[in-house]
Amino acid sequence: MVPDPAQGGKDGVPEEGIPPGYTERTLEHLLTPRNLGMIPEPDGHALFTGPCGDTVEVFLQVADEQIEAASFLFHGCQHTLICGDAACELVKGKPVKEVFRISQQGIIDYLGGLPREQEHCANLAADAVKAALLDYLEHRKDPWKKTYRR
Repeated sequence: MVPDPAQGGKDGVPEEGIPPGYTERTLEHLLTPRNLGMIPEPDGHALFTGPCGDTVEVFLQVADEQIEAASFLFHGCQHTLICGDAACELVKGKPVKEVFRISQQGIIDYLGGLPREQEHCANLAADAVKAALLDYLEHRKDPWKKTYRR
């Protein structure tokens, strides 16, 4: 890292240790994502690409109409990683009906904020979760149809 004297602190890192534009929670999800990966044979699955070209793929495991597990894969920037991980964290343990309320603003609030130019990443993550939930709802009565997903 090239020191930036305007930032103060040692080697250009702010004294509080959090780079500008990040919160403690965004750094936590960036450096130690808890939900990155696949769930084999998920109950709900969706691959969603945003207008920026970033992609989030969400996997849901549902038991008794409650999200038992949620995970994701992504292709894109670090804020897509942060928001995908946060979205999965927010829905775990929640009833299916409640998960439809996940929103861009809910993810941003949970993270303690995002730079304005990266807020669309939260929307991408929320849309991917909702799409995976719709996939679950479409296949829950006819589980054999999961075999023939698009």
